[in-house]
Amino acid sequence: MVNLPSFTVVIPLYNKALHIKRTLQSVLEQNYKDFEIVVVDDGSTDGGVNIVKQINDNRIRLIQQENQGVSAARNKGIENARNELIAFLDADDEWKPNHLDVLARLIKKFPEAGAYGTAYQKKLKNGKSWIPDFKAIPLSPWEGIVPNYFKAVAVGPEILWTSAIAVWKEVFDKAGYFRVDIRNGEDADMWVRIAI
Repeated sequence: MVNLPSFTVVIPLYNKALHIKRTLQSVLEQNYKDFEIVVVDDGSTDGGVNIVKQINDNRIRLIQQENQGVSAARNKGIENARNELIAFLDADDEWKPNHLDVLARLIKKFPEAGAYGTAYQKKLKNGKSWIPDFKAIPLSPWEGIVPNYFKAVAVGPEILWTSAIAVWKEVFDKAGYFRVDIRNGEDADMWVRIAI
């Protein structure tokens, strides 16, 4: 039986002052409480760092670096993680209160997997929500190992979304970290390397 995991939530921050408080609150309000938060400020200039500093919770660690891009910020978070499981959350996204509960349940049920993803929804600019229609896996609620990641992404939307994924820290030692030479699609590149 797998022990319940401890998560490190890595949040790269760059000029998201309008969102970072709500993002952090969505983590602090999780039903599952065994986590730390590593916010990596990537040279923000909009006051977002001050908002992070005002939130008085010892589970939050703030690391600051000069602007190097989101990949370098995520990599810095992975390197500074104290826990074995890394969950990612972009600074303008938020989680529902059961997000870490769902990930912990998946980890307990499928301990041999290297990465775990949950369903997600996107809010569109017009205010409506979009829930992806995954063609290669059954509709929610479904839990299982995706038999062929490449087929799943070829026939439908991305099944691994950065703010809805957790990865064992040791997987990054094998697959490598986020590539800092890619500015767009760096997360999709990472998930492909993990799938291989």
